Amino acid sequence: EPSDDPVIEEAPVVDDDPVVDDDPAPLATPEIEDAPEPTVEEQVTDPVEVPEEAPENTPSSDPDPVEPIQETTATPVEPNVAYWPCFHGPYGTNVSTDSGLLTEWPEGGPELLWRADGFGHGYSGVAIADGRIYLTGNEGEGDAAQEIIYCLDMDGETIWTTPNGSGWTGDFPGTRSTPTIDGDRIYAYSPTGRIGCFNVEDGEEIWNVNVLEQYEGEPPKWAQAESVKIYEDRVICSPCGAKASVVALNKMTGEEIWATPSVGEAKPGYSTPTIFEWDNLWIVLTMSGKELIGANAITGELLFTHPHETKYDINATDPIFFDGRIFITSGYGTTGSVALDLTVEGN
Repeated sequence: EPSDDPVIEEAPVVDDDPVVDDDPAPLATPEIEDAPEPTVEEQVTDPVEVPEEAPENTPSSDPDPVEPIQETTATPVEPNVAYWPCFHGPYGTNVSTDSGLLTEWPEGGPELLWRADGFGHGYSGVAIADGRIYLTGNEGEGDAAQEIIYCLDMDGETIWTTPNGSGWTGDFPGTRSTPTIDGDRIYAYSPTGRIGCFNVEDGEEIWNVNVLEQYEGEPPKWAQAESVKIYEDRVICSPCGAKASVVALNKMTGEEIWATPSVGEAKPGYSTPTIFEWDNLWIVLTMSGKELIGANAITGELLFTHPHETKYDINATDPIFFDGRIFITSGYGTTGSVALDLTVEGN
């Protein structure tokens, strides 16, 4: 929403590429017996020549839509229905089904329908489901700072607010993660590691777990910025701690379903997990500050890792999977972009 606050030119973009002023960096289990691990093989290709004028992207040249990976019980996706229940939308692709948009804006810009202010400070996105808008922001200063969840109607009127633990007051103070809506529940992940589950009707808290504390992790320099993903009966996140790198919690109770073993000393890398199925295997991909991690979404078994180190341990871009390949990319003039072939052998 528009704000009267002064604009900070180098403000971070959560889950994309956060930036700080002092540093040139941002903001932004059960085991299966004898189950062979998938293998990843880095692809090396000749440099691609970019034409002077890139051809226009037309609907006929676009790839087929990616199948949904966000398991949710909220309203099904329909064109031109306000439904964006989590970070990067219902399919995790950041692609909207809306149509009939303006190809040109009128002089002076589109008509302002409404404006609402007073939602604290933060960098998180909004979630929309079943006629309600959800967002988060910091309120208070110093030790009194709290993360607050706000629920609005579609006219911008506040329905309820509720706290979700202490707020982030370090570099670039404010909230990071986008709330996740699943049926009659909303899940919020604070910059300090607290996952809270709340009733969407009135904001009443149902359960909470601080996964950074429970799995002996700690926020990276610019705070935890991951948004949780819902897969079937579980909430999935990546604390990257000494006791677990990826965990799945029961979405109804917050109890652990599985925990993927720790892969090292790297902290979370600011990105959000990707969940997909390939060759009858459901896989969670996530990024620590130093590597790509692949885990079995059903059991939590560690399937593979692939090193991807950058300056300042920032892997803020979500991994992408499409047609048998994983794509990861990071900035800061270091590791750059990598494509990996994914092969499932045996079980």
